[in-house]
Amino acid sequence: MKNKMLCTLAVLLFIGQAALAQQADYGKLSGLMITKLNEYENHVAQARLAKKVVKDVLLMPLVKADSEETLTRQGVHVFDHVGNIYFTAMPMSRVAELSNDEGVARIELLETPKPMMDQTPGIVGVSDIYNAVSLPQAYTGKGVLVGISDGMFDYTHPMFQNANGTTRIRWAWDMYTGRGTKEGYLGIGSLYDTPEKLAKARGSIDSVGIHGTHVAGIAAGSPVLNGKYRGIAYESDIALITADVSNNVYVDENTTLGNLLYADVERAKGGNAEIANYVERDYYGGAACLLGIKRFFDYATQQGMPAVLNCSWGNSETYYNDFSLLEEVFNELTKVPGHIIVSSSGNDSDTDYYRAKKANETLSETLNYMGASDTDESPYSLYITTKGNFKVFLSATFPIGEKNEGLAVMFDSQTPNDKDSHVLSLLDDDYTPHYFGFKAVYLRDLKDGRKAYRLDVTMPQLSFFPQGTTTRKADLMVICDQDYVVNGSFSHISFSRGFGTNLADHTVSIPATYDCVLAVGATNHRSNYVNQAGASTSTTYNNFREGLIVSWSGTGPTFDGRTKPDVCAPGFNIISADNSNLIKSFAIGKGHQNGIVEQWQVNGRTYGMSAVSGTSMAAPVVSGIVALWLQAKPTLTLTEIKDALAATAKHLDPEITYPNNIFGYGEIDAYAGLLKILNIDTAIPELPRQQVQVSLNGQTLRIEGQGDALVTIYNLKGQQMLNTHATDGTVLLPNLPNGVYAVKVGNQGSTLIRL
Repeated sequence: MKNKMLCTLAVLLFIGQAALAQQADYGKLSGLMITKLNEYENHVAQARLAKKVVKDVLLMPLVKADSEETLTRQGVHVFDHVGNIYFTAMPMSRVAELSNDEGVARIELLETPKPMMDQTPGIVGVSDIYNAVSLPQAYTGKGVLVGISDGMFDYTHPMFQNANGTTRIRWAWDMYTGRGTKEGYLGIGSLYDTPEKLAKARGSIDSVGIHGTHVAGIAAGSPVLNGKYRGIAYESDIALITADVSNNVYVDENTTLGNLLYADVERAKGGNAEIANYVERDYYGGAACLLGIKRFFDYATQQGMPAVLNCSWGNSETYYNDFSLLEEVFNELTKVPGHIIVSSSGNDSDTDYYRAKKANETLSETLNYMGASDTDESPYSLYITTKGNFKVFLSATFPIGEKNEGLAVMFDSQTPNDKDSHVLSLLDDDYTPHYFGFKAVYLRDLKDGRKAYRLDVTMPQLSFFPQGTTTRKADLMVICDQDYVVNGSFSHISFSRGFGTNLADHTVSIPATYDCVLAVGATNHRSNYVNQAGASTSTTYNNFREGLIVSWSGTGPTFDGRTKPDVCAPGFNIISADNSNLIKSFAIGKGHQNGIVEQWQVNGRTYGMSAVSGTSMAAPVVSGIVALWLQAKPTLTLTEIKDALAATAKHLDPEITYPNNIFGYGEIDAYAGLLKILNIDTAIPELPRQQVQVSLNGQTLRIEGQGDALVTIYNLKGQQMLNTHATDGTVLLPNLPNGVYAVKVGNQGSTLIRL
């Protein structure tokens, strides 16, 4: 394509210049709140100039305030709170005034959670799923509550049922059905807390994929197909919390949250609210997800149950998007012994996107721009954080008329309103503009005196670049008079090594970056598999050999220099439950079909097992193991878990020190960790950590793969209860009190049994 014209565009710069009557106190707003508020204010200003009706936007932010009364007098609806952090709903038009209230310390808008899985399913046999996990047979998760904060749930899958067909799901809360006035909790969504409600709903409203169903099956799935497949904590109780990871929820036209909010705003502002102004489809529901997480731990406390929550989702860490209230809430929820949160570390270490430079050190890089397609021209973010002043240049070559011309744009932090230099417009044959440069710039002041800038980069579609160009890229140069950090956006903006980089640093996702969360990376124990159609394939690429971390597993350190992840677990080609609602709708693509392992019918409905790769699959392996450990010690803390990992995790790469920013403490060993948590390694120091497989039938103990062997049985205090020789691998046990016992088989290994 020969571009007809080149013209400049005065980009609208958002750095806290409010378009409405009252300017917000931007120091109290999170980065995403600043971005969305400024976008809204610009929209309002343009609508007023055009004399169009202004539509308000419904938000569900976290607000830190001195009291609930401070919020209600401003027309803010309060659902719940953790300490002085409130889960709220409000119209966007109230944010500026609320931020200026002396009783309000912070308003934080949370991003939509991003699922941490690869997009192409696969398969691996069940024995291979656990060949690096070694499950202790005496513990099954019984009496432990396993929560899955996710989406795309199938409530009726046999993996979530007991052997008699009754459900193991205590409740499921889907925040996004829009039916809160009829069947929701706190007026939000739908709460399915009886077997009848779960059966009628069948699944969450976003059943356009398999993610949450698959994750739940790994952590807690019941045995299916005569025990061929099962999850880890397969006798635990389950709670499912829809977190909108599909980013594709459907809200009916009767805006339940809007109706809640209407009454609050009308009461506070004397009847000025108009219900038609709330655009519920545009609200950010991250706080709703967090509200479900709070309910999960509240419920566990009410029931007297230890609880582990799995979050196989996250968002990229940046200085601009500071989710400090989210971290405070997670800290409070996990202060209770026996309350644990596990999160996937992310799948983005294949993105080269982080650079740190010293003062006056020039950054010269290739900036790669990857849209959803070759025609996607959406703005994607480049972040610069510094105490100093900087200039950033972006340049590329485009065909203008009959020749190629180099074009450049520039942003100078000292002259931010020099708008003509920020972005250029290329016109196509129909005189439609296509932009190159910084389409918008946002600024946030940090507590340490630095300023965090978000520059939204856009590029014209690939056809605008010179003939033969296969990827959109530009030359990036940054000059700054103080130390500075530049980072791109996962999957969209990267630097010279581009996408497909192995283990790029600073790629662990939020909330896995938090100290109060157990962060999990993914390892590979089977590179290829044979699917239902008999084809040998793999779920996705991996540049490392079997037995190591996968090449895209989120890698530390965190932006403030802490070591993450904490641990790793199998996450490549992992088999688990498919979503029957997706199968029923015939909305599955070819890639999904290729990954289905097998299917069967129950009461005329098709259920299946599929496999997926990702840290999303590694996290529930750890969550399931933590559930086993919680059964053994219901007051277990995260500190005790990390101590067990430090002592027992497997060092897959012996050439490096542990913990490190690739493996954390290493790959989790369920059995060795359990021995540590129960202090059996101290009570019975001679007990080998290598687990042997046994079966128990009444008083007869059979040791798999053993002939004659010396067998010693201990109680958990270390007292010897039996010392005998197995004949053909079989031992007849004496009448012992009910309980858990350690079995030592010569020097070959050991296990725990429950009588």
